[in-house]
Amino acid sequence: MNTGGSKEVVLKKHEEKSVAIALDTLLPEIIQTILLGLDLKNISVSSLVCKKFNLIAIEDNFWIRLRARDFPFHPPIKNSPLNPCDVYKSDFTCRSNLKRGRYTSTLLPSQFPGVTILSRTVANGKIFLGSNQGTIEIINIKTNESLAVLSKKGSCVTSLAVMGNMLFSGYLDGAIDVWDLDERKCINTLKGHSKMVISLVICEGESETSSTRLISGSADTTIKIWDPMRAECLSTLEGHKSEVNTLIVYEDHLFSCAFADCKIKIW
Repeated sequence: MNTGGSKEVVLKKHEEKSVAIALDTLLPEIIQTILLGLDLKNISVSSLVCKKFNLIAIEDNFWIRLRARDFPFHPPIKNSPLNPCDVYKSDFTCRSNLKRGRYTSTLLPSQFPGVTILSRTVANGKIFLGSNQGTIEIINIKTNESLAVLSKKGSCVTSLAVMGNMLFSGYLDGAIDVWDLDERKCINTLKGHSKMVISLVICEGESETSSTRLISGSADTTIKIWDPMRAECLSTLEGHKSEVNTLIVYEDHLFSCAFADCKIKIW
């Protein structure tokens, strides 16, 4: 009868039990320091070996520190609807896709990873991102810090334009919101388009007596000229047979393009 093998198994189990007991006596700060010295695979293995390691590995503070270690140039997590573990996973997936040359979507290190960016504009050292969830995130270009999130529930943000302290956002339902960026609140809503607002352009007044005009192009094939402060449509331009994709103001002329028409109109 072979008892040598049995003794080795018993001894091994005893050693494993002793190691587990020893690990359980470590302070949480020491355990977290040990885990932060491991790669992601070994962190996972360690959390399975010891219950106390597992409890530390699921804490939000651990994932915040791990993200700071692995993604030092990403902005800190503030007011995110996702827990720190999910934010880390999103960053890790993006980096893995980049290393493998696999393109999934256009993402900035946003506070709201996972949303689809439908519109964007840049002004005053900031990038404004409109999403399919009705949010507009404002990000500092130099620091990559999320400065604010404006939100309108129920409609995708399909176009954006900025002038001074005013932000204009067009939506899938045809509405256009006017935002005061200092107060970070909507001060007017322009209604007139029956379909998605695809393009927005600002025509600034030449003097203090001439008002700023907002010009919008829509999937309803029309172009509208607005007085944004009075929330009034001043005129409607018709002539395109398909959605108006691009608007450009140059001197006294407005150039509009509808891709399906294969035409550029000058107004």
